[in-house]
Amino acid sequence: MALTNWDDTILLWAGPRNNANQGPLRPLGLVGLRQHPNWGVNALSADSFAFQWGSQSFLSPSLLDTTPEITSLGEWKNPIQAYQSARLPDTISLTRSYYFPPHEGFYIVAYTLSNPSNDNTEVNLFDYLISETTACGSQQSGNYDVSGGMFYIDGSACGQGYLGVSGKDMSGYSIGPATGNQSPLSQFQQTQSLNNNSKYQANQISIGVTYKIALAPSQTKVLVSYRALQQQYSNLQAVLQRANSQLPEYWISQTGASYQQWLKKGIQPQLDSKTAQFYQNSLILMKNSLNPVTGTFVASFHPAYDYKNWGRDGAFNAMALDAAGYHEEAEAHFKWLAKAQMRDDGAFHTCYDWFTGNPVGFVEPQYDSAGAFLLGVYHHYALTKNVQFLMEVYPKILFLENFYLQNIPKSPLKLTPPDYSIWEESSDPTTGNPLPTSYFTFTQSMAFAGIYSASKVEGLLGNTTQQNLLSTLSNTLRDSVEQNLWNENEGHYYRSIWSDSMKPDNRLDSSSVGVIFSGLATNRTRAISHLSKITGRLTKLQYGLARYEGDIFFYASKFNPGGKETTGPEPAWGVVTMFAAWAEYYLGIDFTPRLNWMMQVSADGLLPIGEALDSITGEHVMSSCPDIYEHAAVYVWGTLISQKLAIGPNPTTF
Repeated sequence: MALTNWDDTILLWAGPRNNANQGPLRPLGLVGLRQHPNWGVNALSADSFAFQWGSQSFLSPSLLDTTPEITSLGEWKNPIQAYQSARLPDTISLTRSYYFPPHEGFYIVAYTLSNPSNDNTEVNLFDYLISETTACGSQQSGNYDVSGGMFYIDGSACGQGYLGVSGKDMSGYSIGPATGNQSPLSQFQQTQSLNNNSKYQANQISIGVTYKIALAPSQTKVLVSYRALQQQYSNLQAVLQRANSQLPEYWISQTGASYQQWLKKGIQPQLDSKTAQFYQNSLILMKNSLNPVTGTFVASFHPAYDYKNWGRDGAFNAMALDAAGYHEEAEAHFKWLAKAQMRDDGAFHTCYDWFTGNPVGFVEPQYDSAGAFLLGVYHHYALTKNVQFLMEVYPKILFLENFYLQNIPKSPLKLTPPDYSIWEESSDPTTGNPLPTSYFTFTQSMAFAGIYSASKVEGLLGNTTQQNLLSTLSNTLRDSVEQNLWNENEGHYYRSIWSDSMKPDNRLDSSSVGVIFSGLATNRTRAISHLSKITGRLTKLQYGLARYEGDIFFYASKFNPGGKETTGPEPAWGVVTMFAAWAEYYLGIDFTPRLNWMMQVSADGLLPIGEALDSITGEHVMSSCPDIYEHAAVYVWGTLISQKLAIGPNPTTF
């Protein structure tokens, strides 16, 4: 999970394990804190807690567990439900919540402690954080500013800034090493107290404080701490003084008001209360997936996915936000893409770092993002009529037009160049041997949508010669797909054509329904036949769809991110389930059951899940959870399309 202040700072949270096959890897809680302009430097490696409740001890933060929730008031809520895989006793009720007030420089950690028992009890709460290790060779300095009522770590020598914690009403404190017997956590584990050390220097520093809270039967108390990262010490002092100038209830109320105001800016579909909560939760995650400075979108909040912006995913996430009425966020992303560093062949890189916007290595080439960008730009204009925006991104529009104009005519099949979109399989999932690129139907569909969109943009700008060139090219591409990628004998589109042998890959692939929702396929008979073949063979868990025939990712692939996470092949994926829904929409088929399925398979707390579910058990695949584009964004856009509150991804209908 991530929370931003919508200005210049990103806060990262993670559970203790990456997937069900692993034991605890980290303390439950915050795992990162980054700020403009030093996006490439993390300041925080852990922000967690341990506690004693009466005579019972819960001293290992990595053994705590929660079912997290996001509220429409901007609260990331962690009710603590288990310790060492065993449920907490009914006599204990403890929740750790996080708030990041929009446009403020501090975040809030709030503990809600309730005593459900009939007896008085005392809680000894240990609250701590650990800085990220320095990478430049200089040491950090930890200090207790008594007059300012705060603890802080000076990591400015390595660009980590000043990390501060408000401190008052503690029963004890310690500034010390991050690990070892003298670390604040070890002190608490050994003696349930701290040594009140007020200074320390090292490459990594921990600050810990303890609180003694007495609870009468049925009593609830809330304990609040403010944290901040600033690049100057004077700014840190000012920010924490501002935080302490108001009661916590004020800041929590302000946070809620900001989130409510933002949610109300969007288009409001008519939904029952449960569905509305899932819809809003999805939007909140999408909002916080935007780097408020660079304009990048993170594809997944899961730390195992390394906080990357996939070109395709980001463009679709922006289109979904545009469809929902959040045009500023969408425009910020397209403006970033318009400036993003490109490959030497004239296309986008597959992935970019969420924090810096710089390219990061992954499977390449993937050309679907070129079409998605052009489609997204035209989609944004169709909704906003913002000509100034078109002019600002026009250099990248022209750049990508030339990519298509130069490559398609010289292709032996008159198709977009072969690549590895959309499933990024450059190696065989069983043997690990390299695979050739392919002319994927999905990539061709995105190319058609992009070229068609670009032709319309050129027409809007009065460039009729370029408009006609692109219009002709889109028709050429459409004809080439129908000629080369249609399997007449079996009545469906091929998955792809291999670039080495030029032989078709006849496996049914759900992403190939892109020929329908992109507007490429105009032969209704073919479109219906193709969709029927896809849904007839790849339907899972009643209304979900697998990616393609024989898909072993998450099951037996050499490249599984978390080992074997499903009990069989062909897991169900939300993104292709909604691809099919969009195709059904354009064919006049009711896709409400697919929308309902997307909500029904959501995580506890009505949160978006990761990429896939076990097609046999229905269990979630934890890797990539939550996935912003592949569950939240496609669901939001599909919901709006279903109520005719948004246009879909077919540019021929704009």
